[in-house]
Amino acid sequence: MSVRVTIRRRREEVPEEFVYSVLVSTLGMSREEYERIKNEDGSVSLYVKDPEALLKLQEIGEKHSELVEIVFERESAGGLFSVSIGAVRANWGLAFSWSAVVFLLLLISLVPIIGFFASVLLNVFMYSFIIYASSELLGGSAERIFEGLSLREVFSKHMANGFGMWLGFLVIGIGFFVVSLILIFAFGALGGISDIVNYGTVREGAFVSILIVFLLLLTVGLWYVYALPLLIAKLVEKGDPNFERSFLTPFNLFKPSFIRETFSNWYLRIGGIWSIGVTAGFMGATLLSVLIITIPAALLVMYWINVLFAICSAESARRG
Repeated sequence: MSVRVTIRRRREEVPEEFVYSVLVSTLGMSREEYERIKNEDGSVSLYVKDPEALLKLQEIGEKHSELVEIVFERESAGGLFSVSIGAVRANWGLAFSWSAVVFLLLLISLVPIIGFFASVLLNVFMYSFIIYASSELLGGSAERIFEGLSLREVFSKHMANGFGMWLGFLVIGIGFFVVSLILIFAFGALGGISDIVNYGTVREGAFVSILIVFLLLLTVGLWYVYALPLLIAKLVEKGDPNFERSFLTPFNLFKPSFIRETFSNWYLRIGGIWSIGVTAGFMGATLLSVLIITIPAALLVMYWINVLFAICSAESARRG
């Protein structure tokens, strides 16, 4: 489990280079990484997972307590809702630009022929943004990180990763469709469905078959949504993602170790919060999208869902 560590100078006369030297000696941090996470007052806040590095930081904090203050904080998963709202507020420009891209692609997707490609691009963009934000969030607090996020990074560095993940999910989706058909035939539900379509009635035995197939598919679907943050975590926790790893990541869904991990004590909290958030957010966005005047609000709710998604994914990567 990772710990959020904040390092700040005790006095203004203490040089910022001292803070940098602490990070170099304990974490091997580069100058570029330090400049990216440094706050205006010279302090830094980041997540540390290595127990040895945490011990070294604690020793330095005790030895040089007159120069620096090193605070260790374990963030609660229960605060993820407030963290996500703070992240949205930290960069309204990103929120509005994300909403504009999504709205434009949704409009184009309504056009025949080219609409198919627009819908694919929309899904790729969504995955790309999640991968980008989740990767960046591993380096510090959500509000601080989101202040510096830009959609330019999504289009310039992560669209290939988003396409790889979309392609992986497409392969799984086709397989899921085939398995669903097999289940329908295996449970004898096809005849019941045919009766409903042709005669508006259904035999008692066929009704039970339809119910069994429906409950199985519903259970798998709900578990899939619940497991999504952990799935993204498996991609970003290994460092800079690429097309190949992005494509293979969705297939973690079939690994017994991954399935067990989704029911671990620490992920039950994160997955539960994500499930509640995405359900409430989706319902809210759906209701708001009914009227043209409230569509901008619906887009912002969708953006918040994606922010919460990224935060839950990063939190899962830090705790895994």
